[in-house]
Amino acid sequence: MVIDLSDALGAPLRERNVIMLAAGYAPMHLEEEPGHVSFEIDRALQRMLRQHEPFPAIVMGRTWNFFASNDAAPRFFGRFVNLASRPSPRNLLHLALDPDGLRPFSEGFDEIARSLLQRVRREAVGGVLDEPSRTLLSELTAYRPESQPLAAGRNDGLPVIPRSRSVCTQPSIRSRNAP
Repeated sequence: MVIDLSDALGAPLRERNVIMLAAGYAPMHLEEEPGHVSFEIDRALQRMLRQHEPFPAIVMGRTWNFFASNDAAPRFFGRFVNLASRPSPRNLLHLALDPDGLRPFSEGFDEIARSLLQRVRREAVGGVLDEPSRTLLSELTAYRPESQPLAAGRNDGLPVIPRSRSVCTQPSIRSRNAP
C-alpha cells in the first residue's frame, strides 16, 4: 500500500525512501553519493556524452551541479563565460542566472529565470525544500534586488524551456571570450 501511494503521488525515489522509513519499512532505493556511480552507469553516461558530440552535453546532479560533460560543453559555455573563474563543481543554474554568466546572452531572461526557479521548487515534494535546494534558491534569488524578484509570474508547467524562449545571441557577435 505504501508503494502504491508513493506511485500515485509521483513521489521521487529519494522521497519514497523517506515514506518507507516513516511507515516502518527499509528504504527501497539506493542513493549513490555524487560522483560515485557504478562502473556500468559511468560507462553508459560516458558513451552518451561522446555520442552527443559535436553538441554540448552535461551530466548534472539533483542540485544542478556538473558531474561530467563532453568536450563540446566547455567549448560552448567558454564562448560566453570564463569557466576558469567559476567555482567547482560548476552549477548550471548559477551559470544561467548570474549577471556575469549566460544571463547577458539570453533573450527573454525573465521567463527563463522564472521557469528554472519554478522547476527547482517543483522538484521538491509537497513544496518542502530540503537544505541544499533552499540554499541554492537563496543564492539564485540573490542575483536580483527584492524589487525585481526572479520567481514572479505564472508557471506554464513545462519541464524544459522551449528553444524559442532561450535563444542566445550568436557567439561571434556578443561572446566575451571569442577567439
